[in-house]
Amino acid sequence: AATLSMLVTVNSKEGKRLYLRQIDTEGIESGIQLMTGANAALALNKALKNGMDTLFSDNKFLSALLATDK
Repeated sequence: AATLSMLVTVNSKEGKRLYLRQIDTEGIESGIQLMTGANAALALNKALKNGMDTLFSDNKFLSALLATDK
């Protein structure tokens, strides 16, 4: 298993914080007997995908990104 922890912030051009969220996800590559570099990469990729899916499914995040362009 691999874990991903990221703190995401979106600030306006004036420096006002529009969005702040801590995201913690896990990626598991099932059926692995030995954690090699290649196997670890598979689990890490799943953790990253889970984190990105969580972030980009958050409408508040998307709204904050759009607000930075105003």
